[in-house]
Amino acid sequence: MAVVFVRRGRRRKRISRLKLIIRGLTRKRGFYVITIFLVMLLASSVMFYYSERVVHHREDVDFPTAMYWALITMATVGYGDVVVTHDALGYAVAGATAIMGIATYTLVISTLADAFFYTTLKKALGRGKLRKKILVIGSTPSCREAIEELVLSGLGDVVGWVTAKEPKAPPPVDFVVGPYNEETLRRAGVTYAEKAILCLKDDSTTLHLVLLMKKMNKRIKMLVLVSDPSTAELLKELGVGDILTHSLLGRIAASAVFEPTVIRFVSEVVTAKGGAELSEVIVTEDGLTIDDVEKTLIRTHPGYRFEVIAVRRGEFMIYAPRHDMKLAAGDRLVILKARSMPWPPPIPPEYVREEEEEAEEVSTK
Repeated sequence: MAVVFVRRGRRRKRISRLKLIIRGLTRKRGFYVITIFLVMLLASSVMFYYSERVVHHREDVDFPTAMYWALITMATVGYGDVVVTHDALGYAVAGATAIMGIATYTLVISTLADAFFYTTLKKALGRGKLRKKILVIGSTPSCREAIEELVLSGLGDVVGWVTAKEPKAPPPVDFVVGPYNEETLRRAGVTYAEKAILCLKDDSTTLHLVLLMKKMNKRIKMLVLVSDPSTAELLKELGVGDILTHSLLGRIAASAVFEPTVIRFVSEVVTAKGGAELSEVIVTEDGLTIDDVEKTLIRTHPGYRFEVIAVRRGEFMIYAPRHDMKLAAGDRLVILKARSMPWPPPIPPEYVREEEEEAEEVSTK
């Protein structure tokens, strides 16, 4: 009896699982639509076959031909290559098929429209899925600045934003809203992303996300903003090479007191809004020199000047390299790009206005 009871229990579990699967399928509107369409198509095919082959004894009508006629008639196309016999039965079959076709295709179109609207709505509310090359994770002002800079650089189409709360205004990039966990990262498409910027307030959350992202996508490159230097050390042990800390911002603020021009230069070249910009170029062949690279860039970008200010070879940085320095494939060049300007440069308009005002004051006196 015990054996029979166990077998019955297993059988009941299988039946319950099958019921759950069927129930899950039948809950979807698309399942109903496809079922109705196939039933209507089959019913129209059977009616046409019976009317033409059985009643009117047409040898040119077989069941595949009947299905073709039913499909064309339901779509209200009516090519005229296959037609019904012109009597009451044929007209009745054709009319019923046309009515079923209009109703069925209307249902199909409305279902597709609803699915499209639902997908668009989910995306607009941040509940959809992303598949972007660059992810910005966090809702701090630093994240918003990073997004704005990426958009200004022309990368808005490949950037996705992961935030824990819905933005008050529509952001310039696609976004995902949700808690910082594995499910949200999966919806954000972290397995497809190539790079990620983490700029969260809490360092512990940052560490947790770095571990999750390393687990989900080992190839992803991360740039992480943290507050505590000890967190930066832990991230280095995890293999994160690009880390920015608040202590670095403090050093920059201290330098601004004594070297304001240097800070202004840095702020100009690291943003797309500035008159110059820093960019990175990877050397693809051996034997080139710094001078060769600069001349090639000038030819391909007329109206700009280029200056290689650093070379990264492996983990070593070479600053202010000589123009005849031989480069190797894989070297990374830090290049300063600026528009060509006449020399001496034109006087800014604000200084011209100040000189004119001073001249007017002197003439008045």
